[in-house]
Amino acid sequence: MITIEQATAQAAGEIALLNTFVQQKHARAFPAIFKPASHSPEVVDFFAKLLDDPANYFFLASVNNASAGYIWARVENRNASPLIYASNFLYIHHISVHEEFRNKQIGSLLVDKVIELGKSSNIKTIALDTWSFNADAQRFFERCGFDVYNLHMWQHF
Repeated sequence: MITIEQATAQAAGEIALLNTFVQQKHARAFPAIFKPASHSPEVVDFFAKLLDDPANYFFLASVNNASAGYIWARVENRNASPLIYASNFLYIHHISVHEEFRNKQIGSLLVDKVIELGKSSNIKTIALDTWSFNADAQRFFERCGFDVYNLHMWQHF
């Protein structure tokens, strides 16, 4: 049975462990940017602090009481300027599903929780980014209804 609940700071260790699945993929692709995957006390503390911040929302998925995945979204508020309107949106920072539980709709259910949060908070936009190497994530988010709206480019030397 799959359950999804809003996580509290007590779940920081579980989230840190689940993060290793996505962190490892990023560290392999860009080792100069991403540190190796770890669920060290430093990483657990990092997530505990994020979980204590009321602008952050973490949802934790479990399958038969085993931690299966999480999603982290944050409410972002942008001030108006002479060029843009003020806006608020939910920004998905992370989603990670334990390898053992992939292809079981857990990722989609986690995204659905963020969509529900947006609707209940009268926030009409959810944004995220994916790294160019992560075609699997891009396909997943497209299946969840996301569209490309902005491209970031860089010159790295």
